[in-house]
Amino acid sequence: MPSKVNIEVFTDFDGTLSIEDTGVLIIDDPRCMGSEHRKELERQIMDHETPYRDAVYEMWASCTLTWEEAWNDHLSKCSIDPGFPGFYDYCKKNKFSVTVLSSGMKPLIYKVLVKYMGKKAEELNIVANNGRIEGREWEILYIDDTPFGNDKSKTLKKARSNAPAETIFVFCGDGVSDISAARHADVLFARNGRDLVTYCDRHKIPYIGFDSFEEVEKVVADLAEGRSKLEKDETTGFSKIIKSTYTINNMRNLVVLGGSSHPEFTEKICNRLGISEGKTRLSKFSNNETSVEMKESVREQDVYIIQSACGNVNDNFIELLIMINGCKIASAKRITAVIPHFPYSRQPDVPFKQSGAPLTFLPPQTPPYQPNQPNKVDDVSSQLLRKLGQASVEEQKKDNAPYREWRARPGVLIADLLTCAGADHIITMDLHDAQYPGFFDCPVDNLTSLYTAINYIRLNIPDYSKAVIVSPDAGGAKRATSIAEKLCMDFALVHKERHKVHSQKKESMLVGDVRGRNCILIDDITDTSYTITKAARLLREKGACKIYALVSHAILSADAVNHIDQSAIDELIVSNSVPQAQHLTHPKIKVFDVTSLFSEAIRRTHFGESLSKLFEEA
Repeated sequence: MPSKVNIEVFTDFDGTLSIEDTGVLIIDDPRCMGSEHRKELERQIMDHETPYRDAVYEMWASCTLTWEEAWNDHLSKCSIDPGFPGFYDYCKKNKFSVTVLSSGMKPLIYKVLVKYMGKKAEELNIVANNGRIEGREWEILYIDDTPFGNDKSKTLKKARSNAPAETIFVFCGDGVSDISAARHADVLFARNGRDLVTYCDRHKIPYIGFDSFEEVEKVVADLAEGRSKLEKDETTGFSKIIKSTYTINNMRNLVVLGGSSHPEFTEKICNRLGISEGKTRLSKFSNNETSVEMKESVREQDVYIIQSACGNVNDNFIELLIMINGCKIASAKRITAVIPHFPYSRQPDVPFKQSGAPLTFLPPQTPPYQPNQPNKVDDVSSQLLRKLGQASVEEQKKDNAPYREWRARPGVLIADLLTCAGADHIITMDLHDAQYPGFFDCPVDNLTSLYTAINYIRLNIPDYSKAVIVSPDAGGAKRATSIAEKLCMDFALVHKERHKVHSQKKESMLVGDVRGRNCILIDDITDTSYTITKAARLLREKGACKIYALVSHAILSADAVNHIDQSAIDELIVSNSVPQAQHLTHPKIKVFDVTSLFSEAIRRTHFGESLSKLFEEA
C-alpha cells in the first residue's frame, strides 16, 4: 500500500548511484587530462577559484578517445550500487518519484543504467547534460547557463514549486557537482569518504553519510512509515530527522555521553541513533584538575561514554575514568566505554629495546690467564702489571654488569583502571596489539575498519584492481594481506633487515614488484608519519606511480603533516577516530567516517544483538 507521506528522491549518478565516476574514469585516462590536473581543477572548484562550468568543460575537452575506446576501456567496467535496484523498487511501490540528477553526460549515464537495470532504466527520469562526441572530440553541452552548467538546485526548486507543501525532498550525492543541491534538500545523503562530506563538514551542512542505497532506503522508509519526522531549525534553515516517540521508546534506557576529546564524533553517533546526547558539564578547576558534572539521571540506564585517545591523552583518560565512576556511583545499570582510538595501545609489551640494539650488554672478555715466568728479568713489573690489569677488569665487570633494560608495561594498568572505575564493557577499533583485550576482566569488542577501508578503495581509487596493496612493515602484513585477498589485488611488503652483523641501522627492502603501478599503503596508526613516508619514498624509488596511504588512526603529531606534504605520498586517507577537522582543507588528506560502525555496535549491544555482522564484508 502506498505511503501517506509524499517523498521525492533525487540522486546524482557518477560516484553516487554508480560505484565509479564515469567522467573520472575517462578524464583520468593518460590519453586525456590525467588525474593530477583533474584533481587540481576540483580543488579550484571547492575553493571557489574556478566556476564548475569552466573546469568541467576543460576536462571533457581534453578527451581524445573514440566512443568505442571509452566504452570498452572504461564505461563497460562501471557498476552501480547493488542496493539501488531494491531502493528503486521500494520507491516505485510507494509511488515516490526517483530522478537521476547529474552534471555528467546523459548518453553515458543511460547506457550504464541499461546494462544493469534493463527496461527499468527507461522509467527513470534523467536530468543531465547532453554531449557531442565526434571521432576523438568531446564536448559537454550544458542544459542551463548557470555557473554549474546544470544547476541541480534549480531542478529541486522547480520540483518543490510543483509539489504539495508537505513533500519531503531527498537528495543523494557525493562530489563537487552536488554542492548547489546540498543546501536545498530536506534530507541530504552524502556518500562517505567523498568531497561532498568534506564540504558539508566545512560549512556545517547537516547530512547523513551512507555507503549503500540500502541505508538510504531504511531512512526513507522510517520517514514514510512515521518512525521519524523532519524538524526544521529556524536559525540555520536546515532540517533534521527526529525519531518519533515510538522509535525513541525502543531506545529507552540508552544514554550516550561524550567526553571532551571528540565532540563531533559523539554528535554524529547520537544523530545516527536518533537520540539526544546525555547532558554533562566538563571543565577544569583552577589547578587543572578535571571536573565532571552529570546533568541528568543515569539510574538503571545503559550508558555509553565516548572518549578517544587524542590531544591531551592523559587528561582525557582521567576524564573518562571520572565519568565512568560517576555513572557507577549514580547506579547506572551498565557502563560501556567507547574508545575509538585506545590510549597506550602502542606501548611495548617486551623489555625495552632500542632500534637495532641488543637487549643485554656484556662486558669485554677477560684476558686469558698466563702463568708466572720467574726467570724473566722484568718478573716483578710483569706481575704488578698483571695484577693491575685484573683489578681493572674486575672494576669494569662491576660497571658493565649485564642488565636487561625494560619499560613499565601499562597495558594491565590501563585495563585495571577502566574496570576499577566501573566499566562493564569496552568498545574500540583496530587495536595496535591484538592481544590487548586479554588484559581486561570485562568484555572487549575490537571493531575493525577493514571493510570500511575496502569500500573506500572500491569507490575512490581509480583502477584499484591494478594497484598493489603494500604493508610498510612486517607488523601490518596481516591486515594488508586481508585487504589484498578480499579485493583480489597483488601484495608487497617493506621489510627491514641488517646487512652487517655489527650495524645498528636497519635497511628497508621491498618484497614484491611495484614498478609502473599504483600503490596503497595500509597501516593502523600514523603518528609522526615516519614509517609511511619512508615506505612511500622506497616505493617511489622502485618505480611506483601514484601512492596512497590508508590509515585507521591518524594522530599526526609534531611536524607529521609537513612530512606528509613533502613526501612521495599522493593521498593520505584516514578515519575520524580522532578529530580531523583541521586537516579537511589539506589537499593530500581525505577522511572516511567510522561513526556508522560505532553507532551500529552501540545499537546492537543495547538490544543484546550479535556484533558478528560488523566483522563481515558489506
